[in-house]
Amino acid sequence: PVTQTIISRVLAKEPQARYQSAAALTGDLRRVTDNRRLTRGYAPPKNKSNDVPTWLWIGILAVAALILGGMAITFGGQSSTTRKSPVNKTGQPLGIMADTTDNAQLSPESETFVEVPPAISSELDNIPTSTVLPVTNSLLVTRVLNDTPNRSRWVNRGGLEIEQIFVPSGSFRMGSENGEEDERPIFDTAVTAFWIDRTEVTNKQYAGCVNAGVCAPPDKPGSQTRDNYYNESLFADYPVIWVSWLDADIFCRWAGGRLPSEAEWEYAARGPSSLEYSWGNTFEGNRLNFCDLNCPFDWADSTVNDGYLDIAPVGSFPQGASWVGALDMSGNVWEWVADWYDAAAYRSALPANGGPEKGQSKVLRGGAWYGDARVARAADRNNRAATFANTNIGFRCAANEEKDDQAASVNTIAPDTPTISTAPLTTNELPFFMNRLVTADDLAGLSQWELDVMRNEIFARYGRRFNRPDLQAYFDAQPWYTRRYNPEDFPTDQLLTEIQKQNAKFILEYQDQ
Repeated sequence: PVTQTIISRVLAKEPQARYQSAAALTGDLRRVTDNRRLTRGYAPPKNKSNDVPTWLWIGILAVAALILGGMAITFGGQSSTTRKSPVNKTGQPLGIMADTTDNAQLSPESETFVEVPPAISSELDNIPTSTVLPVTNSLLVTRVLNDTPNRSRWVNRGGLEIEQIFVPSGSFRMGSENGEEDERPIFDTAVTAFWIDRTEVTNKQYAGCVNAGVCAPPDKPGSQTRDNYYNESLFADYPVIWVSWLDADIFCRWAGGRLPSEAEWEYAARGPSSLEYSWGNTFEGNRLNFCDLNCPFDWADSTVNDGYLDIAPVGSFPQGASWVGALDMSGNVWEWVADWYDAAAYRSALPANGGPEKGQSKVLRGGAWYGDARVARAADRNNRAATFANTNIGFRCAANEEKDDQAASVNTIAPDTPTISTAPLTTNELPFFMNRLVTADDLAGLSQWELDVMRNEIFARYGRRFNRPDLQAYFDAQPWYTRRYNPEDFPTDQLLTEIQKQNAKFILEYQDQ
């Protein structure tokens, strides 16, 4: 209930998640009387200590309880078959390190209303997916490329061509023993094939939905370090922020898709090998936008400089691509997914394509620009109320595999094309030499050609072109390959992991012997 949300916010352990002033608390109390949406706050790193005296918040809570009790007496006798609930943004949401007070006095004329059942309007944090505005447009696919890593396609989204990547059916180990309690126990889950946006939804994309009169504008136009972020063309290709789960859900429906499930998101990030991060099992700060030396928080990593004070343009870190080519799955902004959050969900094996039927908050994945290596892990889970929005949360959309996709997903390899007998390559699994160190036993018995292919595939997986016609012809025939870099322009140090660099060197030395 809304009253419980207010009480929880007053007693929040995380200082940034509490009301930042008495005026902000008073403003939300007024909103209850007016049946208006509560303000939003900051989603900080988890497990931060409480540094404000508890007695002060208990006193504030007592005052709030008295006020709420009075309102229950005053309004308790009201009843109606249908009440109205606002769907656009109201109030003054709080941003990171912002000293914001909430003294807005909005009139009903300044809001847009839709008819919803009484239970929904009285419990904004517990909105079933089925009651969100049923905006579902047809998905218009403009072109498909079958020779890219796990295939790519472009969809028409409000007049813009947006790239999506294909995630083939498969299984993986969901969760992590290296994380927090809500990531355990690890369990096996199978995921049905689907499409997912290569990048997070941008300001430009979201503006198309706003201009169409379907989506509400973001709560605030600025970011942490920029006063004008959403409306400034300079940031058109940056992730949209200050959008709630409700906003994200409406946008993806308008775009002809949906939000990915929690299992789908994690599978697109980790792959069948259940990698710790989207690129591998070792944290490398040059592969994502996270809290580096530009970050104003005490957990900043001063050994890395990603060049951004807060959010980066989508796709700025291709070296952090996941196994299917999804970008920014670690860092930049947290991403809403479809599922309700349940801390104990993994104890009963979370369904692959849909989580709990109800809950009090929605799941967030991927970490953000202000987070550290711990929250950048692909298994890390966070959550906030469905109405929550702030300066570090965005989203990306997904879509089901269509029947036509199933027919097109079968890619044949040209006859007489040599393969590596000891490490057969498939479209839903990375070869071993991409993730672990190669040994002499791995290479024993392979021909020079097979060794050439293995060594060069390390580079081909990132889209390097080749001067040798035989190598280029071989990789052109692979369903996961796409040409991206000329040989002289290939950024080896930025793209390859240390394991991959060592393996390329080891295989070359083995060949020389």
